[in-house]
Amino acid sequence: MTSPQIEYYSASGVALPPASKDKYIKVYDDFQKWNQLNGNGPITEKLLLKYFEEHAEKSTASTLLVLHSMLKATLRVNDNIDISSYSELFHFLKMKKSDYKPCSSKLFTDDEIEKFLSEAPDQAWLDVKVVCIFGVNGAHSTSKLVNIRIDHIKEYEDMILVTVPKTETSPKRTFTITGHFFSIVKKYMALRPPQSNTRFFIHYKNSKCSTNPIGRNKFYAMPRRMADYLSLPETERYTVNSFRRPTVSNSSYSLMTSNEEEEPTLYDNEISSSHSMDTSGVLTKNVNQTSLNERNGLFETYQTAVHVCTLSCGQVKCAREQNEQSVYHAFTIMKPSSYNIIEVTPAVFGSDPSCRWIVAYTHVSQPVDFSNTKRKFEEITRSIPNNVRIMEKYIRRNSTQLFAAYVVVYGVNCECRKHDFDVVLVQPNDPLDLFD
Repeated sequence: MTSPQIEYYSASGVALPPASKDKYIKVYDDFQKWNQLNGNGPITEKLLLKYFEEHAEKSTASTLLVLHSMLKATLRVNDNIDISSYSELFHFLKMKKSDYKPCSSKLFTDDEIEKFLSEAPDQAWLDVKVVCIFGVNGAHSTSKLVNIRIDHIKEYEDMILVTVPKTETSPKRTFTITGHFFSIVKKYMALRPPQSNTRFFIHYKNSKCSTNPIGRNKFYAMPRRMADYLSLPETERYTVNSFRRPTVSNSSYSLMTSNEEEEPTLYDNEISSSHSMDTSGVLTKNVNQTSLNERNGLFETYQTAVHVCTLSCGQVKCAREQNEQSVYHAFTIMKPSSYNIIEVTPAVFGSDPSCRWIVAYTHVSQPVDFSNTKRKFEEITRSIPNNVRIMEKYIRRNSTQLFAAYVVVYGVNCECRKHDFDVVLVQPNDPLDLFD
C-alpha cells in the first residue's frame, strides 16, 4: 500500500518541510506497510504503541522521537488523525528518552589536527587532509561537503577562496585557505583529471584522483580513519562534526580563515579616541585606546621575533588588553599586503556579541579617501579569522588625536563578561552612505 500524494499544506494548515518531504513520505509508507502486514486495523493509540514498541527494540530514543514527529505530521495531513493527544504513547516515548544516554561526537584538538596534517603521508591521506581543512573552517557536515563544486573554489597566488553554498539550515559563507594548508589543497586540486566530475571532492588513491565523486558514507568514515591513525581511543565517536571548533574565551583553536557574508552599515565616525560607537547608540569605553605607533615598538618586537605560526594563530581571543599582541598577529597574517594595521583596540558593546575588536587599516602608499569604498573594504576583509564576524565598517577622518583610517569592528565568538567594561549611552552620529 502506498501513501496518497502528500501536499505541503492540508486543509487544516499543517505544513511538511519541503527539504525533507520525501523522508516524511517514506516514514508514512513504512507505517502503512507494517499495518497491512499486521491486520490492516484502524489507526488507534494501541496500534501505534505496538508499532513503536517494535521499533524500540532496534532504535534509539532519539530515533523514536523523530519517527513520532514525522508520523504525527503525515497522519494529520493524510488521515486527519492527531496523535499528539495519545498520552500512553507519549509516556512510553518519555520513558525511553529518560533511559537514553546520548553519545556525542568527540572533537579533534588543535594539536591532533596539526599532527595529522604534518605527519600523515600524502600518498594515502591527502583527501582526508583536505576534508579536515574544510571541516575546521565550517564545512563539517556531509551535506555541505557533497555540495561543494569546483566552481565554488577560486585559487589566487597565495590563497584559495572557498564558498560553502547556502542550505536549508545555514547561510552561504566563505573562508580562505593560506600557508602550508594552501599547499595541501593545491596539491589535491592539481591531481584532478581533465573532464572530471563537477563536485570538488573526488576519489583519491595512491597519489591519483579518479573521476568519481566522494559520497556521504566515505566522508562519514574519514574522521574515524583519522582518529585510528592518531591512535585515539573511542574512534567510533569521531564523525564529521569532530572537526568543529569549540567556543573559546582565552584559548585558541583555529586553522584557517573565514569570512561571513555581512554588509554592515558604513559610517564616517569622528568619535574621540577614548570611545567607540555601536550602531544601536551604545558608546563603549575601551580598555586601551593607544595607537600602535605609540607603543614603543611593542608590536614591532612581536613581529620581528622568531615565530612559527601554528593552529592557534588564526583565531582571535576575547577583547582584553593582555590579548592585544596575539590578536594583532592574527589580523596581520590575514590582511592583504597592500594594507597596514595601525590600531587594534579591544572594546565591549551593549549588543551581542559584546566582545569586539576595532581594527584600523591604511593603504601602504595611498591616502585614505572615499573613492571605491566598497571595493577597498572587500579587499581588507577578504580574509579574516574564522571566529569573528564583521559588525561595522566606516572611514575615520584625520583628527588631532587619530589618523585617518579604514576601520572595521569585528565581533568575537567568545565568553567575555560585559561587566568587565564601562558602558555609557549616547546618541550616534548620522550615518553617511559612502559606498559608490
